[in-house]
Amino acid sequence: MLRWRGRAGLPVVAGAVVGLPLLAAAAPAAAATPAPLRLVALGDSVTGAHACGCTGFPTRFGRDLTAATGIPVSVETHGSDGATAADALAASREAAVRTALQSADDVVITIGANDVEPLVAAVPNPAHTAATAAWQARVQAGVQDVSSSVDALLTDLDASPRHPRVFVTGYWAVGLDGAVARALYTPRQAAAQVQLTAEVNAALAADAARHAATYVDLGPVFHGDDGTVDPTPLLAADGDHPSALGHAAIARALLTRWVPPLQHRRQGRTPPQVQAGPA
Repeated sequence: MLRWRGRAGLPVVAGAVVGLPLLAAAAPAAAATPAPLRLVALGDSVTGAHACGCTGFPTRFGRDLTAATGIPVSVETHGSDGATAADALAASREAAVRTALQSADDVVITIGANDVEPLVAAVPNPAHTAATAAWQARVQAGVQDVSSSVDALLTDLDASPRHPRVFVTGYWAVGLDGAVARALYTPRQAAAQVQLTAEVNAALAADAARHAATYVDLGPVFHGDDGTVDPTPLLAADGDHPSALGHAAIARALLTRWVPPLQHRRQGRTPPQVQAGPA
């Protein structure tokens, strides 16, 4: 898979004017003008809208947020084809990206699939016990790489003076899905893909909880709450990346988890409960 503050303005009250009645001294409060929000998205080719030829979910999320709140939102996207979690961490510490993240009000992170996706094709026949044990060891190493890199990335964001709202998305699948997966995967590979997705998502959710970030599970977004919905319409022709409909669905899922700035600050970034997708 190449998944390569808001702040309301204070009302201005006019001062008393000599010669006018006391009741006329206080002018109507000026309309509050919300300050713009800055959204930064960091991740792999899902973030970069690879294979879609469409507007990616970060820009759609920004537009949806503006439509829902009336707050202007600027969007900056850093999505690299084939990026692993370690790549995203390294990118986040480059000067330009670091500056963007440190000045962001909202940050969305989508990373981790590329760390384990090659293992889908490498899954051995379960009859070969030694090979299976070695494969499982590679799985655990890959998941640990994801967790440690995302944990370090979130630690850096914890130190941001703006205390951004941070969203960590999971994946509907770390490999192929829908009609393409049914055509190309063996049953063993299909089962491996499900296992790898579950393990990566669990690691991402745990990292998010440790840092009071918001985990957004995209499994129900693509497969329905009961896991039986065919995600093919939400996927691009490669069966790997989201289609325009898929990106729109991800943006809606993020919007349902967004918390207004003042409420976010009052909550003190208390660790949220993991939620299984949009309400």
